[in-house]
Amino acid sequence: MNALSELPEKDKDLLLPLILMRGWVGAAKLQNSLDKVEEVYGDRPWLVDIDLEYRASEKVRPVHTSLNELKISDNGYHNWCEFITNLPNAIPCLQLMDLNQLAPQIATLANLGRGIAVRIVPEMLPGINHITNALSSAQGLNPLVVFDFGQENRDLLTKVATTIPIVQNIHTALPGASIVVCATTFPSSFVGLPDQEIFERNFFNMVRDNCPGIQLIYGDRGSARAEKQGGGGGVPAPRIDYPLVNVWKFFRKDEPKPQGYFNAAAELVASDSWDPNLKIWGTQWIERTAKGDVYAISSPAKSTAVRINIHMHLQLHYGAPLEEVLDTDDEWED
Repeated sequence: MNALSELPEKDKDLLLPLILMRGWVGAAKLQNSLDKVEEVYGDRPWLVDIDLEYRASEKVRPVHTSLNELKISDNGYHNWCEFITNLPNAIPCLQLMDLNQLAPQIATLANLGRGIAVRIVPEMLPGINHITNALSSAQGLNPLVVFDFGQENRDLLTKVATTIPIVQNIHTALPGASIVVCATTFPSSFVGLPDQEIFERNFFNMVRDNCPGIQLIYGDRGSARAEKQGGGGGVPAPRIDYPLVNVWKFFRKDEPKPQGYFNAAAELVASDSWDPNLKIWGTQWIERTAKGDVYAISSPAKSTAVRINIHMHLQLHYGAPLEEVLDTDDEWED
C-alpha cells in the first residue's frame, strides 16, 4: 500500500488494482483496511475480492469475524453484496465457492451498475463453464475476467499452450469480456542470483500474440510473492531490488544493516542498469540510501515498497516512448 500510495497520481489513474480483503497486520477491524484503501487510492475505482487462502495465525480479531461473515453464501452471498453496496468505488469480484448461489449474486451486483469481475485461479477451472454460462445469461453484462495463476516460477512459460485455449474459450462464451492474465514469478532465494527475467510479462506477451482479436490486459502482483513467507532462517541479508522493463536486478550484501543497504544502493547506482533520469519515489529512496541516509531504506519492508513502486510504474508504461516513462511529474493544482 505504501508503494501504491507513492505512485504519481497520473499512474494511479491508469491502474486498476485488485485488492484482496484479509486480516491485514495492524488492522483490528475490516474498516481499518477500507479506510487505508481510500487514503491511498482516493476516489478511484478498484476491484475487491476476498483472500480465501488467508488463515488467521494470531489472536482472532474482529476483522476475522467480518471476513468469515462475508464468505457465507446464503441468499446469493447476501453479506458480500451488502458489503459491496456500501463501497461506492469498489467493483466486485464474484464469490465462487458456492456456484449454486452464482446467478442471484450476479443479479444483485449487476444492479449496482459498476460492472462485475471474476477472479479465476487454476483450481477453479473445472467450474469455468458454469461460471461463463451464468455470466453470459446476464443481459448487457461485459465482465472483467481475471485469470490469476498466483505464485509461479519460470515454468509458467510452459503453460502458454494450455492457457491460450482457455482464453479463447472465455472469449467465445463472453465476447464482450476483457480478460486479464496475471501471475507473479518473484523469487524466494537470492543467494548467487544477480537478476531474473520477469517471466509473467514474457508469459503474457506470448499468450497475447497467439490470441489476436481478444481484449487481453496485463496483470501482475506488483513483484510481490503470492505466498506467505514461512518463519525461521533469521533476518534476511540487506538487499535492494531494481526493476527494469523485463528483468529484476538484485543487489545483496552479507553485511550488517544499515551499512549493507548503503553499500547495495551505492553498487546499484554505480551500475550500468541504473537510470538517473527516472525520478519517482522508489528511485529517489535508492539514491538517498546510496548517500548513507539512515531514514531511507533500512529494512526489508522499505526495500520491498521501493521495488514495487518502481515495478508498477514501469509495467504501467510498458512499451511506451521513453519520454512518457520518464514524465513522472503530476500537473500542479492551485
